[in-house]
Amino acid sequence: MVPAVGYFACGGGGNEKEEMTAAFTPETNPTPTRTIEPTETPTPTPLPEPTSTPTPEPTPVPTPNPANLADCRPEDSKEKEELYAEPAVGTRKRPLPYLESEYDGRAARNTKLSVECQRTIGDMVWYRVSDAGESFWIPQIYTSDNPVPVVPKEAVPPPVQQPPEVRPGGGNKIVLTFDDSGPFAQGILDAMAQYGAKGIFFPNGNWANANPALIERMKNEGHLVCNHTYSHANLTTLSSDGVRYEISNGAGVGSCNLLRPPYGAHNASVDAIAAGLGYQIYMWDIDTRDWARRYDSGDQEILNIVLSQARPGAVVLMHMHVDQTSEALPKMLEGLKAAGYELSW
Repeated sequence: MVPAVGYFACGGGGNEKEEMTAAFTPETNPTPTRTIEPTETPTPTPLPEPTSTPTPEPTPVPTPNPANLADCRPEDSKEKEELYAEPAVGTRKRPLPYLESEYDGRAARNTKLSVECQRTIGDMVWYRVSDAGESFWIPQIYTSDNPVPVVPKEAVPPPVQQPPEVRPGGGNKIVLTFDDSGPFAQGILDAMAQYGAKGIFFPNGNWANANPALIERMKNEGHLVCNHTYSHANLTTLSSDGVRYEISNGAGVGSCNLLRPPYGAHNASVDAIAAGLGYQIYMWDIDTRDWARRYDSGDQEILNIVLSQARPGAVVLMHMHVDQTSEALPKMLEGLKAAGYELSW
């Protein structure tokens, strides 16, 4: 939003009327004389030369890494005997996307986990748990004290919805893009491969570093892997050095010159730094808002948004950490192909 600029006018005065009590004449009002004594001009005090303070290099924010947590230590506490895994937490994990680079979602939903110990790192509690003999660390945000109730699909039949009418593609491209990180990247890649679709992935740099096999698969199957910064930082809140650090350590460095700023947040300063590093800002036309909420109709709402707004050349924004997006993708690809779109970048 461009702020409005206000102008304030100051005025004054009135209709006062001054009456002269005597007419002016040179004789009655002689011009006063004044003698100005010469004065010495003071010598100005020289200003000190400005000194430049070098900008310190930004210190990367450390994130917990289970590879470094190792086994339980004597000083670790243990407040729970058991927990249940809850990987499909939707928007609950959105404020802490870096956790996805540390925990790969290996435990299925409602898996019973035996707690060995716990450790607090920053503002997050991590549990060392075991499942069928395998021990691993899991963050508190992916756990539940009790099994999550699951409503059988048969009990609540989904409403019958007709797919929306899709604008014909006429052989033109529509670009499907996937941001951030998450346990549903594998399923997204499977669906894209099934329909021969090529998309653009914008993973967080820290998640890409922790999942090299997935990044390699994306490239091998014809997808672009591009920059979404290192830690999903809001670039408009960082110093110039901070912006350079986030971009320079993002995914796809050297192979893709597209930069999608997290939250879509960028300004003239960010754009200039990105351009200096050889990047082009790449936004979107269709926002599924899959990251913002869980739709009551499940994957159907995401499917409807994309199919109803599809048009030649459009760029669709989706996210790898949303299960509903992974579930909607096969029908989405099928509908777009049937309407004559080329699913490629």
